[in-house]
Amino acid sequence: MLFRSIPWKAVYVLPFTRMDTLAIGAWTAVAVRSAPDWQRLKRQASWALLISGLILFAIVLHHHELSRGAKLLQTAGYTALAVAAAAMIIHVVSASQRGCRVKFFDSWPLRQAGKFSYTMYLINLPVFFWIARAGLAPDNTSGSSSVLHLMRLARFAFVSISACLILAVASWYF
Repeated sequence: MLFRSIPWKAVYVLPFTRMDTLAIGAWTAVAVRSAPDWQRLKRQASWALLISGLILFAIVLHHHELSRGAKLLQTAGYTALAVAAAAMIIHVVSASQRGCRVKFFDSWPLRQAGKFSYTMYLINLPVFFWIARAGLAPDNTSGSSSVLHLMRLARFAFVSISACLILAVASWYF
């Protein structure tokens, strides 16, 4: 689809284009629920995390950023992100109950984020477009310094995440 000039938004949101990530999530759930050998599963997850991290690093080196419109990110990057997330989930689920990873992922803020995450997922793209139309999106073409671009990107991320969270909480309670 990307190589036929279909807009990146279609590739980003259509479920059949993200079947790989859905399959990785399903495999992870099955592997965690029926893991007879946790040490072997953790070793495999460590390798998967390392390889997916290297793939993402290579994409950043190639594009100098993680732009959602980049074809390499759309084809290999999202799959690498899904593999990395699955590997991290396996490590957290298999960790000691007293370990710092479990304490971090069992913390109140992350549990609350989990409660609102699906709504945030559903509304993030419209919120991003609304905020971009308001003129708060970072502009790569302005020729500004990388520090200024990073500051604009941080502002965009803060406003976007805050707006998504406010809307998600409002939809949960009202």
